[in-house]
Order: sequence, then structure tokens, then C-alpha cells
Amino acid sequence: MRVLLVNPPPYKIIEPLYDTPIYPRTAIACLAGYLRSKKVDVHVLDCKFDRLSYDAGLEIVKKLQPDMVGFTGFTNEIKQAAQLAQLIKCYDSSISTIIGGVHVTALPERTLREFPAFDFGVVGEGEVTLYELVTQMGNKEVLANTPGVCFLDADNRYVYGGERAKIDDQDALPYPAWDLFRPAEEYVLHTSRGCPFTCGFCMNPNGRLVRPRSPENVLGEVQWLVDTMKPKSILFGDEIFTLQRERTMAICQGIIDRGFHKKLHWWCQTH
Repeated sequence: MRVLLVNPPPYKIIEPLYDTPIYPRTAIACLAGYLRSKKVDVHVLDCKFDRLSYDAGLEIVKKLQPDMVGFTGFTNEIKQAAQLAQLIKCYDSSISTIIGGVHVTALPERTLREFPAFDFGVVGEGEVTLYELVTQMGNKEVLANTPGVCFLDADNRYVYGGERAKIDDQDALPYPAWDLFRPAEEYVLHTSRGCPFTCGFCMNPNGRLVRPRSPENVLGEVQWLVDTMKPKSILFGDEIFTLQRERTMAICQGIIDRGFHKKLHWWCQTH
């Protein structure tokens, strides 16, 4: 099974920082890292990062000949993902298409009905669900009971395997497969998942319980990036990077001790 993970191109440039990013997409890097650790033949296509059009993205799909194409998408990206999925289906209808990310997590059935170019949806945290979807592709009886997987059956009925338990031990996950992308000026690292706050504008897909990676694990990833990719900056993209003060201080001290502050600058998000 050859899997291609895709960040679709924008229709047009509205927010340059977001629509023409200087960083590769963290979500597909994390998924690719997990699938690769399970010996899956996985590839990435970041149309935003590489400034690729729909036609150029489709040409890469044709050359790669994947069995499965997985998309990620926030709500503002769902139509773009569906358009590329439709182009892929018109080229080869046997290629399975999957949509993951925040939008389908919030509106799984509606997403599948509104965008029939997607064969499956991955609801919630994607690593384990996507791997099980890859290994069970073609067996819808099993997939019907696979947590996190949803689809429309032959009678157009919505099928959902139920909520998947979240991954508590974030250190158990492999590092994102950053090496599958060209080197970037910046990388967005997620050092924890979850947020305890209840802001009305946020659906909080990762839950209210914060699940942090250890400082040693985070610093190990930064070390690899500094040694291998030599970025100019790193963004800690957690919703609440400073929530746990001692952990935050340990990461900051580690940055100083390892001399990272002499090689790049970093910034973070918090509450």
C-alpha cells in the first residue's frame, strides 16, 4: 500500500503567512512519521509549502501512483482538498481518498455527504486511525467498527466506528517525518496536545486534558532539525506552550544549554 499525504493548494492568496507558508505542514509530517515507523510506504505532497497548483499536484499523483491519498483540512481548506480529491478521482477512481483534520472531526457526516470525492473520514487524532485504515482498506466490515473511521456505505448510510481514545503518552510517537520535505526556513512543532480552556471560538479537537511531550523529547526534535535542516526559526504551535511553567522553563533552559539560541530564534503561542 503506497500512501500519499497531501496539503492542498489555496484557491488564491488571501493570508500570505498561511497560504504561502515558509514551513511544511506539521499534521502530515506527524502522520507520515507514524506510518513510516509502521513500515508503510508513505510520501508527502505539500502544495502550499512548495507553491504547487492543482495541475502540478495532480501530475505528482500520476507519477507516484499511490493506492491511497490522505488530505488534511481546516474549514477554510476543505473545498480546496475536495477539489484536488475530485481531480484524482477523475484520473483514477480506484485511488482511495481520505480526509482528516479539524473540519471533518467537527462535521464528519456532513463533510462526506457534501464532498463525495472523499471515500473515508478520519475523526480526531489521526496516527493510529489512519494506520488501521491503511491496513484494513478494502474490508469495510472491519472498518465499520474501527474507532475514528467514518464513511458512507453502498446504501448511502453513514457509518462511524466511534470515538478513538487519545494518545496519552506523546513521547511514544515518533518524530515527524521532516526529512520527506525540502529544508525550510521555519518549522512548527507541537510539543503538547489539548487545552484546558473553553474559548467560544475554538472547537478544541485535542480535548481539555493537556498531554505534553517531555522536555527531553522536544529538545531531541529541535536538535535533529538544527543539525539536519538548519532552520532560521521554530514556532512552538501548541495552543498553550507556557501552561506548565516548570516544563516550559526546562525547554527554555535546554535551548540555552544546547546553544540553539545562537543558531535560530523561536516563538510560541499561549493563552
